Amino acid sequence: MQHERPLGGGIGLDHYESEELWRGSYWDPRQAERARRTAEILPAEATTVADIGCGAGIVTSHVRARGTRVVALDFAATPLLQVAPPRVQADVAKLPFPDRSFDGIVASEVIEHLSMPIRREALGEICRITRRWVLLTVPYREDLARALVCCAECGCTFHRYRHTASFDEKTLSQLLLPEFAPERMTLLGESSRRPLHAAVRLAQLAGGYTAPGSSSRCPMCGNTERFVHNRNGLTRLLIGGSSRLVRRRVGSWIAVLYGRNT
Repeated sequence: MQHERPLGGGIGLDHYESEELWRGSYWDPRQAERARRTAEILPAEATTVADIGCGAGIVTSHVRARGTRVVALDFAATPLLQVAPPRVQADVAKLPFPDRSFDGIVASEVIEHLSMPIRREALGEICRITRRWVLLTVPYREDLARALVCCAECGCTFHRYRHTASFDEKTLSQLLLPEFAPERMTLLGESSRRPLHAAVRLAQLAGGYTAPGSSSRCPMCGNTERFVHNRNGLTRLLIGGSSRLVRRRVGSWIAVLYGRNT
């Protein structure tokens, strides 16, 4: 029997997963280009910035290249060691800074990993420590089901990257109200066709779950070795065929710059 966790709930990355996610290289050209474009969205007047959930500092380096003073912060020590100081190891839901310490905050690919209660705390902390701007980037209109991994030991299904929520323009426009309102929304990454949700679910009934990542660990039983991943003619037809039926091509990520209302 498969024990499927609610897609919008559950925990985010724990300490083990935060560390393991960064064992491999994240500095490929595609990520570097997205980081460059993210940094360009910050207003020039933001001369002091905190990069929250900085990872290995890919966005931090591009923001610093503009001459901006940046403090890098992450929960995981492994990627943080790759970032030049000043850097801080801390929990995003308990930021160790006074109120309105920075002109702007960047949180790139962070909040989609957090459970709803922790996400609320983290966003409250981010809003507390910024004087004027918040820049968030998240996957755009992600179909969470598409990245489900299935444990072959206990049947638990979980998101490959531990994403817990999907975001679009509507949810993002309301995310920080009433204190902050969106000033700019920008799609990032290459446009691509996405398979239909129904086709993804049908493929999974045939065992066509996504391949586990190098850091995949079952949250139920701790298995890291055996996962269901039946890629055959039927599952390929369902995924690939439905992708060709989709007319709209969209970017993979969205960046939103928020400005303080009060």
